[in-house]
Amino acid sequence: MKQTQVIQQAVYRNDVTDSTNILDWWMEKDNVLPRLNSRILSPPSLRLDLTGASGKALVKVATLAVELSSRDLTSALMDSMHYLTKKDEGTLRPVTLDVICDLETVEGRSFMYTAIKHLKSSNNLRLGIIFNAQSLTADNTVNKAVYVALETLPAPLAKSLVTKLVKEDNIQDLIAGRKTLKDFEVNGMDMDAYTAALNAASSDFLQVHQLFVTKVLSLSPGQRGVLVNGAFIGPLAHDEVLMSEDFNLLEKVAYQQGGQKVAEAVSHIETDPSKASDLTMKASALLMSKSKADKRHKIRYAGDSYSVVKLPADGNIPAFTVEAIVDPASSVAQKLSAILMILKQIANVDIRIYLNPREKLSEIPVKSFYRYVLEPEVTFDSDGTLQVGPIAQFLDMPQKSLLTLNMDTPESWLVEAVTSPYDLDNILLEEVDRSVSAQFELEYILIEGHCYDSSTMQPPRGLQFVLGTNSTPAMVDTIVMANLGYFQLKANPGLWHLNLREGRSEEIYRIESHEHTDTPTNFSNVVIAVNSFKSRTIRLKVAKKADKVDMSLLQDEEDKTGIWDSISNLLNTFSTLTGSSNKKEEDKDSTLNIFSVASGHLYERFLRIMMLSVLKNTQSKVKFWFLKNYLSPTFKDFIPYMAKEYGFEYELVQYKWPRWLNQQKEKQRIIWGYKILFLDVLFPLDVKDYFC
Repeated sequence: MKQTQVIQQAVYRNDVTDSTNILDWWMEKDNVLPRLNSRILSPPSLRLDLTGASGKALVKVATLAVELSSRDLTSALMDSMHYLTKKDEGTLRPVTLDVICDLETVEGRSFMYTAIKHLKSSNNLRLGIIFNAQSLTADNTVNKAVYVALETLPAPLAKSLVTKLVKEDNIQDLIAGRKTLKDFEVNGMDMDAYTAALNAASSDFLQVHQLFVTKVLSLSPGQRGVLVNGAFIGPLAHDEVLMSEDFNLLEKVAYQQGGQKVAEAVSHIETDPSKASDLTMKASALLMSKSKADKRHKIRYAGDSYSVVKLPADGNIPAFTVEAIVDPASSVAQKLSAILMILKQIANVDIRIYLNPREKLSEIPVKSFYRYVLEPEVTFDSDGTLQVGPIAQFLDMPQKSLLTLNMDTPESWLVEAVTSPYDLDNILLEEVDRSVSAQFELEYILIEGHCYDSSTMQPPRGLQFVLGTNSTPAMVDTIVMANLGYFQLKANPGLWHLNLREGRSEEIYRIESHEHTDTPTNFSNVVIAVNSFKSRTIRLKVAKKADKVDMSLLQDEEDKTGIWDSISNLLNTFSTLTGSSNKKEEDKDSTLNIFSVASGHLYERFLRIMMLSVLKNTQSKVKFWFLKNYLSPTFKDFIPYMAKEYGFEYELVQYKWPRWLNQQKEKQRIIWGYKILFLDVLFPLDVKDYFC
């Protein structure tokens, strides 16, 4: 249907008439390619970074080139290249094509000869060669002969001589002794000077070129490939052949994907054709390395007198245009308005906000006051120290409404209140003498993941992982959920090692592969670098060991003893609650583990009453487990003193609500959700029995 519209428009403009051959008309359009080749039309294997420092002289000496970074080596090599053109060398060429091959091989010579054949029919192309010799210790006669021709001869003479040197019949005559190098002399060249330069040539250029193709392009010696305006296509298979039509397709794709427009722009700022062609190649490579932007859309509104907020930019300098369509009575508008105002402060932006409210509302859609904590720049005090902040301030708030303070953080952050004497779940401003303040802290950045069994492609429910360092391999642990094979681990900036937990997980399974980590996919050692504030989401595939295929991960050894042992364990647990267990049973498992979730000072008072009641009615050791996410700073500061006074143990556990689970907004529903989630994943793996 899309193509039908194009034809309809052409008929309307009288570009297509009754006598027009539709097929011919269609095939002559600029966006129709003359040939199909999946190798060429697929995204390139790599796009070169040509923004490094120029060091043309450095690539002449192999020992100096070794010290260059990949980016600087690429730029230096490209600056040192000599190119062949069809006729006039003094013309801007929008497309730069570099053939990567070894001219000592039949495949390499045929590859280069085909490229030269295409060059003779193109006015937009310049052709270079990057030598990838199979052996640096061999004579490399043809490689050196072509390199010296490009270095010492004018472009027209070099093209004629190189064409003869890569023609297979001529090489066979040279090998058989029927011809000598002098027989290939081109009219106008000084053969004696060329021969002298050839005899004096070293093999440094071969080492430098091979350093580039191995370090930057990851090619093996002798492998072939093509660079088109900085886009690498390859490596080519041993029996893969590119014909002249394929080089024509390469040129047309590069020309249409920016080469033409960049060349037109460069022609206005650079008059030297050679420099202009280099600049076109570098600019095309840079532009094509960026993701393709969406097409600009013009927002059409019936009127903007009352429904559009306009924040004009400074018209004297270039400006960005930002247009936003928002429902003003929505939670999204609360966030977006803050982002737009910050954007206005850091750049010259012409902002237009189109208000698009819903016609009917059954309830008030916005039930919260929102502040987006985002600073336009880093600020310092007069003494050079970093200012305290950033800070969110709420002014002119209702005095008689009961308020709750929550943090809306990125999915990968574990943020908690660390300082506040107030009950942040129940704020009544008319009962507060001064303002309510609280300090929050980013405590952990999460490492999340999904794990699957490679044989069944199902999550290995109950599989356990540990995360740590070289010195402490098991700092935190987690368990794989049945839903999506999800797991999460708390981490901080640094290098972390992920392993299967000792026990049944390590006995039965092994890590087969992993993605989005910082070690190769097939390495058994999984290393994850937390080097930004973004979440790391990894993917793991595990497989059962060959001798453990029939074993079940969730089958506990205690299950094999029978039903009477299960009943006995249940009775032992009950006796622990009542304090009537004998000494032997207490020694076996005498600790009573109790898990609780509380939020707000009122529920924390109830929690303390419950704790004292348990301690009063049992003779067993007691350990309390609290969900740290929502405990108040006051409770967290007080609990160590209470534990010392009453002789119980406690531990704080944390877990971030998974992003793929339905997010709750009301605090009470959030707490209920965590109680349910606790049954699956929250409790530490080394605790067998607990009460909730």
